[in-house]
Amino acid sequence: MAPLDIHIPTPTIVAMISVIAVLLGFTAVVSILLMRKYEMNLSSIILGFLMYVVFDTILLSLFDSFLLSETSLALKDLIYSTAWSYTLYFAFINALFYTAGFNVVLRVAMNSDTGVGSGIAVGIGTGISYVVLGVVIPLINNVTAALEINKIGASEFLAKAEESNRQTVIDAIEALRNSSASDFLLSGYEKLMMFVILLSAATILYLAVTRRSPFRNLYVVLGMMILIFAPPALFTFGTITNPLLLQALMTVGAACFVIVAVRHVLKYGSNPLRH
Repeated sequence: MAPLDIHIPTPTIVAMISVIAVLLGFTAVVSILLMRKYEMNLSSIILGFLMYVVFDTILLSLFDSFLLSETSLALKDLIYSTAWSYTLYFAFINALFYTAGFNVVLRVAMNSDTGVGSGIAVGIGTGISYVVLGVVIPLINNVTAALEINKIGASEFLAKAEESNRQTVIDAIEALRNSSASDFLLSGYEKLMMFVILLSAATILYLAVTRRSPFRNLYVVLGMMILIFAPPALFTFGTITNPLLLQALMTVGAACFVIVAVRHVLKYGSNPLRH
């Protein structure tokens, strides 16, 4: 059981609130600027939002749970046996689901094509969904829990939890206690880079799916996504121990995606749609 005299430091709470504000602000500013520059449909943004919900939070989670379930202990042991086997699995599966999800959704977005703006709109929707559902809402829950723990104490907070959910609450308290302000700030920066990556990936893929650029760029994006997901996997496994190195690698990855996306928009963006 978690210690009952836990106090979540104020800098940690401030860091979580700061990450929420920065992520929402950055997402809003970038989205508004792109909406003003390119013609977009709201339907494409919604499609992008649903892409993350369906292919990440539902399908990817179900696949991961099934593959690593108690019925597949041998496979699970193999995946977790080395850093490289775990990284290969994590990076490839995540890259595959995101690339496949984009491929499906972007083909639907073709029906209301407005040029490269349709691809950017899908990327905006996916990025917003990722930021809000995957980062902001969990952080709001963390802030709420931290404030309540500091107000009534961890023992009282734990007592309010249902018996079936108590271990989950204990784990959440332990995670909050063991996380510093810098942990949340660095993690927030990583999520910001992922927003940029998802936006860029959708743009590159839309040009390929609509045959404005060579279709082989779909496989280029798949390869780039594998490389993007590799550093977080190595960090989770403990091979990369310096969080600053992780963020440096994510920054390089995001910069590469932006450069490729901008070059493709300039080179292929004015080409006609080809089914």
